[in-house]
Amino acid sequence: MIIKMIFIKKRVKGLFIMLSIFSSFLLTVPVNANEEKTAGMAGFTYSIKFPDNQIDKELGYYHLKMNPGEQQNLDIALSNPSSEKVTVDVKINGAKTNQNGVIEYGESSIKNDSSLKFNFTDVVKAPQSVELAPGETKNLELKVNMPETEYDGIIAGGIQLMRAGQAEDDPNNGGGSKIINQYAYVVALVLQETDTIIIPDLSL
Repeated sequence: MIIKMIFIKKRVKGLFIMLSIFSSFLLTVPVNANEEKTAGMAGFTYSIKFPDNQIDKELGYYHLKMNPGEQQNLDIALSNPSSEKVTVDVKINGAKTNQNGVIEYGESSIKNDSSLKFNFTDVVKAPQSVELAPGETKNLELKVNMPETEYDGIIAGGIQLMRAGQAEDDPNNGGGSKIINQYAYVVALVLQETDTIIIPDLSL
């Protein structure tokens, strides 16, 4: 069984939502965590560098005002406080709404809705991994390429950051039944062009 802990940084500094995934079961638990503690679990830390078009710099995630066809590079600073080399795996995930009405920014088995016009994974690109030497800080560069067509509403997703090799170095990784703990950060990224509010068309 694999337990994956995903930390999503929210509005208040130091507050995270920890998502524990037991196979296909998703449990959301709010926890308080400081930088040092989460670095110990995830193996590295990160900090967001907000660009000028960030709508609210008090947020703990990206929320950008963009133009049709605009291209922009974003930087997330990754730091390795340990004495060993760390490889950070990077995954781009489109945001999905689960059956409980909760938005998931991490990996999900939920399929894209047929009404989706622009896929987040087509708009945002990143390298598959970043290697950090002991004590090194390095920028992860995200490339945003906005659709040429103007749209209302938002394009949203998450940048998942996870130290590679967690399954291999888990002390409980022996024979027979086992539990593997995996820890990851997810940085939400929301893109919008207009201020038009979209009213959901709900069918009961």
